[in-house]
Amino acid sequence: MVEDTAVQRAQDIRDLKGQIAELKGEDNREIIFRETSPQKRKTTIYSMSNGEPLTMPLYIAEGALSKRHPDGTYWFTARQEEAPEYRLGNIKCFLHAESPDHAILELIGLHANPCRKATLANAHSKRMHALHRHPEEWAAYQEHVKDEKERATEERAQAQLDATLALAGRAAGNAPVACAECDYTGTPAQINGHKSVHNKG
Repeated sequence: MVEDTAVQRAQDIRDLKGQIAELKGEDNREIIFRETSPQKRKTTIYSMSNGEPLTMPLYIAEGALSKRHPDGTYWFTARQEEAPEYRLGNIKCFLHAESPDHAILELIGLHANPCRKATLANAHSKRMHALHRHPEEWAAYQEHVKDEKERATEERAQAQLDATLALAGRAAGNAPVACAECDYTGTPAQINGHKSVHNKG
């Protein structure tokens, strides 16, 4: 394919630039690389982490080919044989109609535009897919998850505080008790005072 040749040429240029950058001297200032082919053509590059093929416009692919990990290795290659063998997974995008997250999506109003991606390899691939393909929806979903975690944490803290206060009240002899003759509850001292209501009858 012409597009594959173009993106492979872009990778060769990338690699050559890296070699030239290592050269000492003045000559490397005069070397200019320019791709003059139309920029709207689509091409495929491959993830060096899992071999996933990614189709995108050629000009975007050229930029992606220059991305490096902190250890200096490249994220992508234009040659499939240089990447690991890609294996389809069975993890669904969080926006998929059959995603385990679908009930939450309905609750927060993100279920109207489902995604058909259902072959993600793992949780990392799911997160990367969401970040790059559905950034706004992913941000809204993550905000909801964060709010729910904070609410659950607050509820646990309140329940713990209530339990601690109840224990402290029992230890001090002030735990609520029920009246033997009606539905009134109060501390032992309050119950003693309350008994006079029944004695008057």
